[in-house]
Amino acid sequence: MEITSTNISKIKTVVHNGKEVKTGIFKTPTNEPVVIEKLNIIGDEQADLVNHGGIDKAVYAFSHNHYDYWKRTLKNDDLAVGSFGENFTILELDEQNIHIGDRIRVGTALLEVSQPRVPCFKLAIALNNKQSL
Repeated sequence: MEITSTNISKIKTVVHNGKEVKTGIFKTPTNEPVVIEKLNIIGDEQADLVNHGGIDKAVYAFSHNHYDYWKRTLKNDDLAVGSFGENFTILELDEQNIHIGDRIRVGTALLEVSQPRVPCFKLAIALNNKQSL
């Protein structure tokens, strides 16, 4: 496995169904080193601290290999890494071979897989696709 992109974001306010919604899903790549702490990556913000960030949700990883599938499915060739709200885009990350409790070394950090990500409506906002969930 190889990290192809490290992605972070600041909280952004968007309008969804006529209401303002705060979200940290709009991740963009950074070339700067990041510091992973117990609750999150320093410099990466989450608006919904119940469902994102915190113990067991400090970092979200997504397989780089899935991007071609989603580009075809969503008919969006411009889909960039970070579009799924992931902190780490990882080449050859295979969910069939990763299990809760597995540990993965990322730089000097040792991360433990704690749970799958459960998509919410903010992913559909980020992908600009109401059908994506």
